[in-house]
Amino acid sequence: MYDLASTYQAQERIDEMLHLARRIHARYPNYFFARTMLAIDHAFAGEIDEARALLDPLLARKKLRVSEFRALCSAEVEVELAAGKPDIARSWVGFLEKIGTESETVKDLTQRIEQVGGATRWTVRRQPRKPR
Repeated sequence: MYDLASTYQAQERIDEMLHLARRIHARYPNYFFARTMLAIDHAFAGEIDEARALLDPLLARKKLRVSEFRALCSAEVEVELAAGKPDIARSWVGFLEKIGTESETVKDLTQRIEQVGGATRWTVRRQPRKPR
């Protein structure tokens, strides 16, 4: 299901991607990539505490695969930007550069940092969230 969620994300079918990520997280609460996707969504909605609650257990892991570390760094960038901390977001991009992450990812995240306060790629295509 995660591969399908990633495909939806690549196709900018964000609502469908988030629906699948929520289903995955409900069934497998410790699944790394569903947590990072949902944390990014919470960050975009300004729900910093909720985003951090999803990421904190991932930060406590002693070992990460490279793909997990990339996803974690990307999520942390978005959370720190939403929290108004672009300098901390830059440090997460720096970690990605050190492990040789594709320049496109680093470029995209660097551009996001430069446009802090602007629309995110997800929120441009989504309706505002309804209050819970």
